[in-house]
Amino acid sequence: MQTYKALVGAVDFKGLDEGDAQLDTHCRIYDHLTTSILRDPALADKHPPPAAFFYAIRNILYPTFIIGQIPDILQLLCDVETIRQQALSKASQASELNTERGTGRLLLSEQKKERLSRMVLDNEEDRKLYVALICNLCETHIYHLWTAPESRVLPRRMNDYFPGCISDIQTESVMHFHLHLSDAEKQTVDKIKDRCIGWLKIAGNWEEAREMDCVDRGISIQEMDATLKRDFDAEFTPPICQDNLIAALEKYMSKIERMITRLHSYFPRPSSS
Repeated sequence: MQTYKALVGAVDFKGLDEGDAQLDTHCRIYDHLTTSILRDPALADKHPPPAAFFYAIRNILYPTFIIGQIPDILQLLCDVETIRQQALSKASQASELNTERGTGRLLLSEQKKERLSRMVLDNEEDRKLYVALICNLCETHIYHLWTAPESRVLPRRMNDYFPGCISDIQTESVMHFHLHLSDAEKQTVDKIKDRCIGWLKIAGNWEEAREMDCVDRGISIQEMDATLKRDFDAEFTPPICQDNLIAALEKYMSKIERMITRLHSYFPRPSSS
């Protein structure tokens, strides 16, 4: 996977220049995936490399955040959290083995031991950030859907994010993040659910009053629809600043990338394609 990692590492996601060089890099990544990785029988039953998940999320965030793909980010983020947990487990095991004298294992330097210990100690803080990201992404998407062309899926997404909150929808949520939440974390998500439900009622009352006012003033339905987004933005403030949300996602992903890099550096594996 070294070639793939190198290609992904060459992408300047935050760069404003999306010219031929950037397009060529994305094309080379796609070509490598389709011609080398996906067709390699030895890799058929293996999980995608961590770099693939980070690349996919950043492709949605940059150069312009595609808010409509938040469901995809949520699914990918769940995979990234699994990667973090696996890295955490390896760091914890390595730290314990490193303290056992006379085992024949190569002992790490004090600096490396400290870094491994820090990974373990930061677990609670990193997990809180993950849950906060889930909540912020769900709330941001619900807000976005009110005026989005795909607004008809809002009830389904409410059920996906907060199962059982829509009485007319009995289907199970497709979101993977529900599978591994603690009771305390479920309570945190429930608070966001209550906030979203309350906000939807306020937005519904506002839109009903707006429609009545437009009818009284003789404004056509076409004009009413054409100005909905403008009037909505003037009335309601987004629940989360997009720049802050992107920065938090970057903080979370970058930290996990550093964890993986350090573990590979401390315990190198044979290189692969």
